[in-house]
Amino acid sequence: MLRLAAVEYPLKVGDGIILMGYSTALVPIRTVNDSVIWHLEVAGHSSQLTVEELIATKEEWLKASTLEDFIGKEALIGWCPEASIALGTDKMDLDTIGWSTAAQKKTTWHWAGANLQILAQSAAPIQIGGQLGISMQRTVNAVRFSPSRNFLKCLNSSAGEQIILYDVNAKRAWLVPLLSVFHHMLSVYGHSIPEPSRASRVPLGKPAVDGGFMSHQVLRDKGESVIEISDGDRCTVRDLIMGFSANMAKISNHPPRGSEVYGYEFMDIVMDSPLAELKKQKIEKRGLGWVPLLHQIRCLFCSHLGDAILGARSVQHNSICNRVPHGSDLMAATIRGIRALSKQSGAVTESSVCRLSGKHVWTLVGDPFTQCQHKTSSKSSCWVTMQFLQEIHLERSGSSPPPLQQLDWRSEGAVVFGRRPSQTSPFSKIKPV
Repeated sequence: MLRLAAVEYPLKVGDGIILMGYSTALVPIRTVNDSVIWHLEVAGHSSQLTVEELIATKEEWLKASTLEDFIGKEALIGWCPEASIALGTDKMDLDTIGWSTAAQKKTTWHWAGANLQILAQSAAPIQIGGQLGISMQRTVNAVRFSPSRNFLKCLNSSAGEQIILYDVNAKRAWLVPLLSVFHHMLSVYGHSIPEPSRASRVPLGKPAVDGGFMSHQVLRDKGESVIEISDGDRCTVRDLIMGFSANMAKISNHPPRGSEVYGYEFMDIVMDSPLAELKKQKIEKRGLGWVPLLHQIRCLFCSHLGDAILGARSVQHNSICNRVPHGSDLMAATIRGIRALSKQSGAVTESSVCRLSGKHVWTLVGDPFTQCQHKTSSKSSCWVTMQFLQEIHLERSGSSPPPLQQLDWRSEGAVVFGRRPSQTSPFSKIKPV
C-alpha cells in the first residue's frame, strides 16, 4: 500500500499520525474489525502537498499515537477484466435480502404554469399594478400493481433492458439486466414459500457474463413449472414473472435531485404488495459519478442483496478486489450492460467515448481490465487506488471528451462508476466486504 500511494514518512498531526509523500498522503479514518480504512489524498498541482491542504484531517479521523497501532492490520483503501452476474443463481444468499430503510417520498410538486395580469387605472394620477399567479401540480408517488400477459415477449424485452439495484444497507449499486432482476425475484419468492405449499424448485443458472441471456435460456421453457401449490390453486413461473413485469411497468424513472436518488422497493414487487411507496436516499459525493443514469434508468432499492456482479480482478476468488466494497456508494456495471445502454441511445460506439443517453457520455479512463495478484490474506488491495474508477459526464454541445484509450466492446469485464475528485480519493470511508 505504501508503494502504491507513494508515501515516504510518518508525520504527527495534532494527536494522530498520517503518512506523507511529496504529492500524496494517507490518513487513517477508522478501524473495522481487524482492518484500517485509509483515505488517500493527491495534490492537484505539481508542488509539494502540505498538511494545510488535507481535507480528511479537517473532519473526524483515526488518531493513533504510534505507528505500532497499525502494524498487523489489513489496509483497505476500473475494476476487473472479467465479471459475471450472479442474480438468478445459487451464489446469492436468499435469507438476507429484504426491504430497505430508505425514507418515503410521498409526493412530488411539478411546475404547471404561471399567469401574469397587468392592471391600469386611467384616472389621474395613473396607477399601474400587476398580479402573478403560479400553479403547481401535486403528484402522488405511490403506485398500485396489477397483472399482465405475454411471457416470451417479456423474457425477450427484459433481457436487454438495464436497471439499477441500489443496496441501501451496503451502500453500493449494480447496473444489471431487468430479466436478471426478475429471475432473482423468482428465487426470493420461491425461498419464501412455506414448505407444505412448495411444489418444485425455482430453476437457477450459473453466473454468466451476459446475465440476461443466461436467465432467458433457463426460464424460456419453464413457464408452466409449478412453484407453489395449494388446495384448488397453483402458481407457475409464468404467473410470477408476468406479475413482476406488470408491477415494474407501473414504475417510472425518477431523475435525481442533487445527491438524492429515488426508487421503489425490490421486495414490494416480489411480495406483490398492493401499494408501493417511492423511497429516497442520499448518495455520498464519491458515488455521484453514476447518478446521471437515473435520468433514464429505473432504480429499485433493497437491503442485504449480496454481490450481484462477481468480479475476477484477482486470480484468487475470495480476494476483496473481486467485490465492490460496502459503504462506497459506487456502482458496478458489465461492459455488455454499458453497450446495451449505448445501443438504446442510438449510438454505435467503437472508441473510448460512449454515449449512454441523449445528454450523457462515459469516457474510459485508465486501465480497468488488468488483473492483480492480491490474495485473500493480502494486507492491501486494488481499492487503495482509484485508477480504474469511471465517471459519467454531461455531454457538452458540439464537443466530445478526447479519447484516452480504445475500448474493446468484446470485453467480458466490468467497470466501477463513481466520482473522480481532483484531490481526494473516493474510497476514504469504504467498508470491507
